[in-house]
Amino acid sequence: MLNELKKFASELYIKILILVVILVSIAVSIVSIKSFSESRSVDDTNYLQGKAAIHLTKERYKNSKGILTTDKLNEVLKYYKSTPSSDRAFVKTDIKYPGIIYLMNEAYLFGDTKKTDSFYKLNNMNDFYNRNIKLITEKLNDSENTYEPWEKNIIFEKAKTIDKPFIIDFSDQWVQVYPSLTICFTLIAISAIVIGSRLFSYEKDKNMDVLLVSLGDRPLRNIGTDKIKALLTFLTVEFLVNVIIISIVIFSNTGLSAWNSQIQIEVFTSIYHLTFGKAYLLSVFTGWISIIAIGTFVAALNAFNQKSYITLVIGFLVTFIPIIFVRMNMFPVIITKFFKLQPINGFFVRKNLQSLQIFKFLSFHTLTITAIIINSIIILGICIFIASRLFSTRIKNT
Repeated sequence: MLNELKKFASELYIKILILVVILVSIAVSIVSIKSFSESRSVDDTNYLQGKAAIHLTKERYKNSKGILTTDKLNEVLKYYKSTPSSDRAFVKTDIKYPGIIYLMNEAYLFGDTKKTDSFYKLNNMNDFYNRNIKLITEKLNDSENTYEPWEKNIIFEKAKTIDKPFIIDFSDQWVQVYPSLTICFTLIAISAIVIGSRLFSYEKDKNMDVLLVSLGDRPLRNIGTDKIKALLTFLTVEFLVNVIIISIVIFSNTGLSAWNSQIQIEVFTSIYHLTFGKAYLLSVFTGWISIIAIGTFVAALNAFNQKSYITLVIGFLVTFIPIIFVRMNMFPVIITKFFKLQPINGFFVRKNLQSLQIFKFLSFHTLTITAIIINSIIILGICIFIASRLFSTRIKNT
C-alpha cells in the first residue's frame, strides 16, 4: 500500500493540491473569526470585529444563558415593548438578551425583521414551543413538487418531539464553522476526483502497463486493493488535517459553548434531534464518508476505462451535476430526492440541517443526512468490491 501511496503522493500536482487545501482551511477559518461583529451600545455605530466582538457577545450572553422558559420569553418580550421604536427595541433587546430575540424573530416573524412592529401586538409568547409546527406547515404548503404526501405526517411527528425547552448559550461559532467545512470538503472532493482519475491508469500513463499484463489475476487484484487502500488513507489524512485546522482556529477563539444546546436555537424549524456538538460530529462524519465515496467511485471508473482524462471529466460531471439538478427543481419529486442523497450534497451542513426531506430505505425512514450517509456507504462498498476486479480484467484488455 505504501508503494501505491508514494506513486501519486509524490506527484507535483498532488503536493500543490495538499498545499491549497491547507491554505484554504486556514484562510476560511480566519475569515470566520473576523466575520464576528458586535455593537458596543445602542447608539454606537462603530462595531467591534473578530476576537473583541466574540468576547463582548459571550459576556452579554450571561443574561440569556440557561433554560429558555416561557417566563423568560415573556420577560424579553416585555423588555422589547418598553421601547416605542421597533428598530431601537430590536437592537436594545439583542444587546441585553442576545440569542433570544433572534429566536423570537424566527418563531414569530420567520426572519422578516421588517415586521418587528408585530411584537407590540403580542400579549405573550406562551405558544412559542408550538410555533415550529405552524412554520413547518407554511413551508410544506409553499413547497410544490418537493415533498411526497407520505412525508408530511412523519415530518410533523419529528417536529413535535424536538427536545424542549431549549438551552440558550453562545452558539454563533457553530453557524460560522459550517461554511468553512463546506468549502474545504468541496476542495478535498476535487482532490479525490483528481487522484481517483489516475489511480488505476497510472502505469498506463507511464507506459508501465506491459509489466502488469504479465502478472496473474491474483497479484493484479492485490495491487488494485493496495491502490484503493492508499487512496482511502490519503483522503482520510487530508480530511483530518483539514478538520483539525478549522476546529483549532475557530474553537480556540470562540470556545465550545452550546455544545449541548439544541440546534433549533439557530435552525428553528429543523426536525433533527441534535445538539450542536452532535451535529458537528455528524456533519464531519458525513463529509468524510461522502469524500471517500466520491474518490472510490472515480477510481472504479478509472479502473474500468483506464483513461485518466476521460475519467476526470466524467468524475467531475457525475459528482457535481446533482447540485445543479437539485437547484433546478424541475424534475419529479422522486428524481429530485435521488439527486439530493448523492455524496456531494453531504457537504452542505446548514442546508441539510434545515432540510425537512424524508427518505425511504426498504422499511424505514431517514432524514437527509442519514440518507446521504447510507447512499455513500453503498457506493463505497460497491466500488471497493469491483475496483480491483475491474483493474485486473481491464489492464489485460486495453
